[in-house]
Amino acid sequence: MVNRDVQALRGAAAQGGPAAEARNASGQAMGAKGHGTRLRLIEATVELLQNTTLSGLRVGDIAALAGTSPAAFYKYFPDVSAAALAAAEACVQSTDTLLRLAGDDWTETLAFARAEAFVDVYIRTWESNAAILRVRNLAAEAGDERFGAAREHAVRPLQDALAARIARGQRDGRVPPDLQPNATAGALIALLERIAAVVRVPSEQVEITGDRLKQATSYIIARALPAMPG
Repeated sequence: MVNRDVQALRGAAAQGGPAAEARNASGQAMGAKGHGTRLRLIEATVELLQNTTLSGLRVGDIAALAGTSPAAFYKYFPDVSAAALAAAEACVQSTDTLLRLAGDDWTETLAFARAEAFVDVYIRTWESNAAILRVRNLAAEAGDERFGAAREHAVRPLQDALAARIARGQRDGRVPPDLQPNATAGALIALLERIAAVVRVPSEQVEITGDRLKQATSYIIARALPAMPG
């Protein structure tokens, strides 16, 4: 996996930019070579998590895939979970496209179509980093505050945009005044995360298909977010 943040860090390291000034696990400043090794270890961690759990991940496997040694791994991370956390922190979940779609005012006639576009972009964003996002959320739900903070940081911009949209609707009288905007936005984010995680999983109930799950989610989003007349 090479997401946008990882690419940005790699570029900064290669050019001697701010990312190159980061320090390793021993507190030593990293140059371009050290930063590149750290990125390879992060990418190897994510690739291995495609087919194994965090508890099943081994330092030796990460190091081998990254083309380095276990000793080198420990120069950058104290353990496997720290490497996974670094990968989670690099994931972009509140993309510019999602923020724009969430912030735009939708008309009533186009609300469902805009909601479908929003849901589709969200699912594609999730699927591009599905393995590490799954690991992040499971660790957060198990009580690991580090992964909980990483999730909060990743979703907060989108949650804030949705909450602002809901608050505008309340001021205009288009959203019930007793709904708390941030809590409502958080509920929508939770729905989106869960649907994105299971939309490709076959159901024993033949009427529950991925497309129908996306359709139902779009309907809920369109109903929850205020739309302008027209």
